[in-house]
Amino acid sequence: MNYRRPEDFKNQTVVVVGGSRSGIDVCGELAPHVKKVVLSRKEENMATFNRVVELLTLAGKKPFCLDYLQSTFSMTTPIDYFDNDTVYFQDKTSVKPDCVIFATGYDYSFPFITTPNLSLEYNLKQRYLYPLYRHMFNVNQYSLFYLVLPSLVVPFPLAELQTHLIARILKHEIKLPTTNEILQKINTDILNKFGNKADVNYSYHSVNIVEYVEQLLLMINTHHDGNYNYKLIQNQKTIRKVNRITNELIVEQTTTLDGNNKK
Repeated sequence: MNYRRPEDFKNQTVVVVGGSRSGIDVCGELAPHVKKVVLSRKEENMATFNRVVELLTLAGKKPFCLDYLQSTFSMTTPIDYFDNDTVYFQDKTSVKPDCVIFATGYDYSFPFITTPNLSLEYNLKQRYLYPLYRHMFNVNQYSLFYLVLPSLVVPFPLAELQTHLIARILKHEIKLPTTNEILQKINTDILNKFGNKADVNYSYHSVNIVEYVEQLLLMINTHHDGNYNYKLIQNQKTIRKVNRITNELIVEQTTTLDGNNKK
């Protein structure tokens, strides 16, 4: 089921699958409007669930799903099976929902790239793309870019930073390392993080947002166009975009290592 507006589910019974950021956010938005919303999550993801809840609480997120525990919101185990109009869960409970929303993330897929030398190695189980430089640049073709692949990031400010970097590369203001140098760096990073390539998994694209943004900002500020200057204030974990001509603050984005953010 596609999800856009919580009002579209008024007085319905909804099952949301996925106990991380998206699932918790969707449940929080639905809870004031629906008859019942049930969050189906894995027990091994409780640490992630608790961390997201902690961050949302600190940020004062409203509406918040846990505020509706005594009324429209509940949590249960993963789905065991579907039977006609009923969803059965592993804890032997069941519900007859009007719809099921999958908030389980996504897989990388680029079926439109068919040229052999442009394709990337991808394993559905391991869920990572290889070889990409800075999680953006196709080593086999430097004019092919992949935006906002990393997880645990603030997506829109990151996308803006990446596109500014891409623009400078396309204008030949920034020269990337050679293919051999990039491959050596990628393989070294893999060895340092996983030990060997066979053990690489989806966490390969889980980045430290502050360190990753610093890498992009270093490349951008070294070759800025004179109009804007991006700065990362480490102790405040703040990204600031300032008009260099008027000294006007265009945007200020506060981010944490967990991807929580405020404007």
